[in-house]
Amino acid sequence: MGENAKPVSPATDAPEVHYPNMATAQLCHISRLSAASLTCNPLTTVQAALIKDGMVSTYQSLSTLLNWDPSSTSSAISSMTKSNELALESLTSKQAAASSSQGEMEIIDSAFAFAAYYAKIGDKEQALTAYDKILKIPKLSTGKKIDALMGKSRVANFHNEDSVNYDIVDEACKKTEDGGDWDKVSFLLFHSHPFPNP
Repeated sequence: MGENAKPVSPATDAPEVHYPNMATAQLCHISRLSAASLTCNPLTTVQAALIKDGMVSTYQSLSTLLNWDPSSTSSAISSMTKSNELALESLTSKQAAASSSQGEMEIIDSAFAFAAYYAKIGDKEQALTAYDKILKIPKLSTGKKIDALMGKSRVANFHNEDSVNYDIVDEACKKTEDGGDWDKVSFLLFHSHPFPNP
């Protein structure tokens, strides 16, 4: 099972996916390594993956590197940009509704939804900022703090921010001393070892 999926329970028909999608990161990495010889068209796997998640900036970067067809690239970017704008407008409306209802869990869920969406579309700065805002929510549980830090770690990892990722994982591991689900604790302890101290 890929690292991007969790076991499927009998009550669900699809695995949970976390963002940014690390399988897409692998495709982007392979494409960059193969830039000198790779011939791409609008139907290649990496393009389809980027379009699916609305990763505009990553698509623009690879399209220049790999010389994708300008017309197809422009059309894809325009479509993704419009889709992302609509999705963010919807999230903004839901966040306003959550704030007006004063529901603590609704506000937290809304904040995570924003962070996850920015992570999904590859907006590194907005995603990291959104997760930082979550960490500042008063009386946030240790488990939710670890969730936010794990989200930040995925964003940093996707964008090859190794030193930033090291600091995030280190902070998250320290949070496990205050509690948290065992699966999260074991995941963080396992993934804290590959990062060298800069």
